[in-house]
Order: sequence, then structure tokens, then C-alpha cells
Amino acid sequence: MTIKFAEHEDNTPELVDAIKALKPNSSFVLRDSYDFSTLIWNDSENSAPTESEVNAKLTELTTAHNAKDYRRQRAEEYPTLEAQLDDLYHNGIDGWKTTIKAVKDKYPKE
Repeated sequence: MTIKFAEHEDNTPELVDAIKALKPNSSFVLRDSYDFSTLIWNDSENSAPTESEVNAKLTELTTAHNAKDYRRQRAEEYPTLEAQLDDLYHNGIDGWKTTIKAVKDKYPKE
């Protein structure tokens, strides 16, 4: 199952993401994305998750998101595909590898 994070600047998970991950087919409204007490549960077939279940899932999603920070940082710093092809043409595969390795070294997987 793929979880689509809330649409905000850095795509870090929020309460709504945790609730969707726990109860993907349920209907609900969260009036304040930072306040669990504003949850309105509209699903008569499934019970609402508890606040502790949501917080645990949010921690899990945030940890997974943060573990991929290096990917986002690398993506922002890699040259465009056009620039990479130009690098390959002018400097060969070894020159291109050097360019890419500099970014990979700057943002290691850890």
C-alpha cells in the first residue's frame, strides 16, 4: 500500500496520514491537522483509531520519511539529465561518475 503524505512544504507526515494508514478505507474529518481531538469519525463499519495508535503510526511514518532525506537532498543537487548527458559526452563515464559521486558523498545513505 502506498501512502500519499499531506500536501505541505516538505511532505512530512501529519496526523491525517497516520489515520489514513491505519484505516485506509474509512471516512473521517480532521478539523485541525495537529489536534487529534478534532477528529470526526464518519465510518459506521470500522472503529476509529485511538490517539495512541495514531501517534505510534505517525512516529513510524515520520521515521520512514526522515530515513529518506538523503534522496530528497540528492535529487535537488544532481545536475539535470541534459547536463549529465553533456558531462558524459565531454568527460566520459569516469567524469560523469565523479560528478555524481560528489553528490552521493555529500548526502550519504547513513
